[in-house]
Amino acid sequence: QQQQQQQQQRPLPSAAVSPPEPAVNEQPLPVVDVDPWIEAARSFQMNTDFDWSRAVSGRRLDLRSLQAVMKEESDEKRTIQALGDKLMLHRLLNNLGVPQMPLLLIVEDRPERPQIADFVYNHLCKPGSSDVIVKPTHLSNATGVIVLTKPKLEEVESAIDYIQAHINSFVEQKAGSHESVALRSLKPCFIGQPKYQSVVGFKCPLELRVLTLWGKARLAVWWWGRGAAPGEFPHRNVWFVRRLATEGEFGEEDAWEPIHEHCGGNLGFDRSLELFDRCVHAAVASAETVATAVGSPFLRLDFFVGSTRWGLRLNEVAYGCGMEYRNRLDDTGSIVDDSPSIARILLEGMAVCRRRLPPRHFLSVLGAKGSSYATMTVAPVSKARRRRRALRLLLRGGSDDDDSSPSEDDDCLGDCEVPEELCRTLRQQSSSRELRQGRSRSLDGAAAPPLAGPAAAVAAALPAPAPLPAAALAMVQRRMPAPWLRSYSLDFMPAKAMSPQASHRPGGWWPFKPQQ
Repeated sequence: QQQQQQQQQRPLPSAAVSPPEPAVNEQPLPVVDVDPWIEAARSFQMNTDFDWSRAVSGRRLDLRSLQAVMKEESDEKRTIQALGDKLMLHRLLNNLGVPQMPLLLIVEDRPERPQIADFVYNHLCKPGSSDVIVKPTHLSNATGVIVLTKPKLEEVESAIDYIQAHINSFVEQKAGSHESVALRSLKPCFIGQPKYQSVVGFKCPLELRVLTLWGKARLAVWWWGRGAAPGEFPHRNVWFVRRLATEGEFGEEDAWEPIHEHCGGNLGFDRSLELFDRCVHAAVASAETVATAVGSPFLRLDFFVGSTRWGLRLNEVAYGCGMEYRNRLDDTGSIVDDSPSIARILLEGMAVCRRRLPPRHFLSVLGAKGSSYATMTVAPVSKARRRRRALRLLLRGGSDDDDSSPSEDDDCLGDCEVPEELCRTLRQQSSSRELRQGRSRSLDGAAAPPLAGPAAAVAAALPAPAPLPAAALAMVQRRMPAPWLRSYSLDFMPAKAMSPQASHRPGGWWPFKPQQ
């Protein structure tokens, strides 16, 4: 009897603790269009490495708490470890035919100087070489990432020493405690890849993050952060939300509605939206192929966008994601947090998913061998088999995995080219005094640089004009090709693109095209 009383006084395990009931007057969180994704879970073949149903044990969790459970349950899960290991992931997805950036350098364990020297001489020093990104495969949040440019002849030896020392300094590091248990257990390795350069001149390449739930993409996000760190501009965040063409059914005709709160003039932002609209279907097709191939109910896949040389390329994969999610209510049009909907899809989908298979079923198809992550190796499949898989992906709307030849669509990206000076967000209207002084306020945290030379003289003589209608501004932007594509605000016009002889027309100044 005393033992029974002691057992009754013991606290229940965390998985068995029921959440508190919501208050009577508490308003339910809005949920947007969850039924199609829950229905997709019924037929989804799930990898048991991603099965966290016992840890949740019927609890109602928000997305943040659910992802914390997912991180803890990733311990000794070889599929999750393989997805976090950038080198192993590259080999697995190469067998699947998914387009990625080629590997120029692979350093497993400690770097040897002859290997680093061979990389520097054969890739960095050769004529026409591009910049190279060197990054660790076992860390996250850009830790240990460096950009290498072509060294001068007298700096080659010191460059080799620097690269070797840099890799050695990060080999022993582990991922942070905030990361999943699987990510903290990865084998150290470094890889080098060509730097991806988009035609829109932001300081970082355009990247589209596709979120898949039960093998079906729900959101595609252009993420600029929350503003907590330098270089983060949350007013530029864009969420592309899936709108089903046929109610309750996923299809290639589904639309992707952009949701954002960006205001002001930024030609780079506008052209980026055009690029994302062109490639979102191909990115979604690749993302859904990968999520289905590995059997993950939740997966985020990041794609580089906008290079005339490389086209659409997968950058990395994440199991779990802490960024914000947005959606729009159909009845009111209000922008709402989509994380309650995502959490409900995962929880209810896990309850109805019945097709659960061991990791071997998924990894063996991708060329992986071994009963654990520590013993896992990835053998390349035949080129013919890889090309067949790439062709199937291409027919679904994906892109070819050929590293050398860009597609026809990639050759047409030049019409979206925007230089870096036009990628700053400015307010839609500036006062006439600010215009005459040749400056404008910036939403990106700094004032635009003042005009100089002939452009300053033109700005000083400019009377306060009436605001240019949005439709007319769009027409002006369409008819003026880069690099003379300029917004109405004179802040956007460098001195070399402006001339006192430019004709003044009703509604604003039209740029003067220099004689060739």
